[in-house]
Amino acid sequence: MASHEVIDLTALTESSEDEDASESSSDDGGHLPVNDVSRVQLHSAISTVSEARLREVVAELVDKIPAVEHAMTREFVTLKRRTREIIPRWESCINCDEEFEVNATGDDDECCFHPGTR
Repeated sequence: MASHEVIDLTALTESSEDEDASESSSDDGGHLPVNDVSRVQLHSAISTVSEARLREVVAELVDKIPAVEHAMTREFVTLKRRTREIIPRWESCINCDEEFEVNATGDDDECCFHPGTR
């Protein structure tokens, strides 16, 4: 299976950080520190939050922060090989229900129904 790219969000501007701070929940007492402890808790929250809420938050970040939009576009969108049409990068196989990258060449042990397999 393809390795995942590290998404660098360090290109955020100070103004976008200020906007995020003003929109933060009033019950959190202000800014939360961004450190190893908060990162562990953030990953825990991501793994337990509902799929609908996670999708909503990601869509909002894509709309508000250009660096997030660029990173998510690289991760989730690709060009169709023959037509160069912009399409989703990942699909689920209707035969084996496994997620695959649409433009990747299939491995020998991969489902023979995935596009790009031999």
